[in-house]
Amino acid sequence: MKRIAGLFALVIIAAASTMPACAEFTAETAHDFLQAQAAIYSDASEENVERFVAFMSDDITDVHFAYGREFSGKDHFRKNMPQKAAALLSYDCRISQIMMGTNVAVVAYHERTQEKKADGAIRNYSGRTIMVIEFNDDGLVTQLRRYQD
Repeated sequence: MKRIAGLFALVIIAAASTMPACAEFTAETAHDFLQAQAAIYSDASEENVERFVAFMSDDITDVHFAYGREFSGKDHFRKNMPQKAAALLSYDCRISQIMMGTNVAVVAYHERTQEKKADGAIRNYSGRTIMVIEFNDDGLVTQLRRYQD
């Protein structure tokens, strides 16, 4: 009986060692993700944009509830982040809380922005954003849901 239990344990260990490792999305990863986004706003270089989209799955969905808008795919970020950065006159982001769950992170942060709109008007925003970041077993972001207080 001990031999069977020992053999069974070896089979389980061998099977586990051949399973692909899952990348872990941690609170530190969530922080790094937001820092990568903020870096684009001060320097919208291709390198910074690619660093940001490297956190994402190819089919990422980004939902902005305050504006009723939804975007899909990494190419959206590649195209639009430099344009958004060009319109920003200033950007500040202070993370206040990160809560982790199974395949989800909820990040509350305070944003202050000043941007020049297409018509030349200056828009100031200061408020709390709650971002729900869903990620897959590879640790890549699959969905962003943004809520503003």
